[in-house]
Amino acid sequence: MMSDNNAGPSKRSITNQTWQFPQIDQTILSQLQCETGASELVAGILCSRGICTAKEAADFLNPQFVSLMPDPSSLHDVDKAIGRIIEAMERNESICIWGDYDVDGTVSVSLFLRFFKAIGYGNVSFYIPDRLNEGYGLNSQGIKKLSSGSLLISVDCGTSNVEEIKLAHSLNIDTIIIDHHEVGALPESLAFINPHKPDQSDQDLKELCAAGLVFLFLIALSRELRARDFYKSIKEPDVREYLGMVSLATVCDVMRLVKLNRAYVFHGLKRLCRRSDKHIERLAEAAGLSSIENAGHLGFILGPRINAAGRVGDDSSMAVAFFACNNDDEMQSLADKLNQTNIRRKEIETDNLKQAEAAVSLNKPYLLAACENLHPGVIGIVASRLKEKHNKPAFVIGLDKDVCRGSVRSVEGFDVGAFIQSAVNAGVLANGGGHKMAAGFSIMACNLSKFESMLDDAFRTFEPPTPTAHVDGILALSALNAMLFSDIAKLEPFGIGNPAPRFMFPRLAALRIEVLKEKHIRCILADETGKTVLGYLFNGVGAALGKEILNLNPGRRIDVLGTVRSDLWQGKKQIKILIEDFADA
Repeated sequence: MMSDNNAGPSKRSITNQTWQFPQIDQTILSQLQCETGASELVAGILCSRGICTAKEAADFLNPQFVSLMPDPSSLHDVDKAIGRIIEAMERNESICIWGDYDVDGTVSVSLFLRFFKAIGYGNVSFYIPDRLNEGYGLNSQGIKKLSSGSLLISVDCGTSNVEEIKLAHSLNIDTIIIDHHEVGALPESLAFINPHKPDQSDQDLKELCAAGLVFLFLIALSRELRARDFYKSIKEPDVREYLGMVSLATVCDVMRLVKLNRAYVFHGLKRLCRRSDKHIERLAEAAGLSSIENAGHLGFILGPRINAAGRVGDDSSMAVAFFACNNDDEMQSLADKLNQTNIRRKEIETDNLKQAEAAVSLNKPYLLAACENLHPGVIGIVASRLKEKHNKPAFVIGLDKDVCRGSVRSVEGFDVGAFIQSAVNAGVLANGGGHKMAAGFSIMACNLSKFESMLDDAFRTFEPPTPTAHVDGILALSALNAMLFSDIAKLEPFGIGNPAPRFMFPRLAALRIEVLKEKHIRCILADETGKTVLGYLFNGVGAALGKEILNLNPGRRIDVLGTVRSDLWQGKKQIKILIEDFADA
């Protein structure tokens, strides 16, 4: 995001949001243009985001692993874990990869399975818990199914499973944890790889999702196997082939797209654009996506289909089975099943969101919706929708007689991962875990009032950040040409930590305002010369900004804030502004 040091003039919008315009040092801007050859637009956006030297710009515009990737052994316990895995391989011990049921978890499991298959080690299984019956993370029921003397590798979970790790140890099962969730009490595993451990200080590593950590781990494992001459008789796997999957997990787990994460997604998308991953390509085809071009395709089209199996599917391991299979017909069948499961997920989500909207109270600094008959697989999405609509941390709980399951999505300034961990430590929650912006938990029904009191206490001193939109520049509609879109493309991939450039378009009128599919708003935006462009506000019906747009009259001149997109529609290029806010001109 834009550095506060570059903050310039501001403007207050119709939604009471402050638009902050950049104030760029022209000397630095000119020097950056000269040294990089970047256009004024690209150089200005880089400067506004704190990227002001040629080296920083090079790492951003063309991120290379050689300069951004740390030595994997800088992660504590990596070498110990590698030693134990190689020992297991030498003894032909059973290795079980246990993962979460979301995109990050299933991809992390699949990366291990793909690697072991590539090196010819077959005594490997995987375990994805059933979301409805077993819940998140390790559980005693599943651990007891493993054979004594086996090796358990827990990915994207395990950090909070202190008792389950003890159980595994008592059954003579060694455990390795590779996770990125907040750390409370330390599990007594053989190796605990988590950049959030108190003794792990590298801040950049804390930005990685589990799949990003697994990728680093597999590099280190392959390096050690190479050093031991393991690849004399077999071909060494090229782990770069896994970058498409790593990019998918990084985007879907809402990681900040900076530094190494940016490199993961930057190079992963390049490979996916070249159709180098047949599994992801087949899933894209099932979703009706002709090509994978940007992070939005990963996060909004492919990711939900992988997630759907764990959310509402009859088989939570379906996504891993899809990534693991090599038969084309089976792959196609599983891709179609994931797509159909996602359609069912959407229907359930729509119904559950209506229930939560009716139950939530808006008079507190946070949202709490506790309802019966909520589907545990979609409460996280429902929490996200509530948070997006009201800009408040949203806690959604599915009521039950005994154990209730909940999910939370937060806003900047309130660390829900730390809050959930504190509630677990206080005995108010049965279990839970997450990170700053998202978490999941379970709670006994008798503790619901205690949990609400704990929320009231936590938010008593919470000062929500002043709603601010950082504006990258002011554009006329005439500037929306091929060169502009070429410049914007150089700044991709976009996501958390690197949002799509946001521009103000001055003195426009909104004409022919209409509602699409009962939830989206479309209009024609016209400047004072008569030039027009389409404007869209997705999911705007019912939102505060949507109501304001629907009440606009054609003679009212407004300054529109939004991002721009150029799409092909029925064979023709269509330029549109995705409206985020507006103010009187």
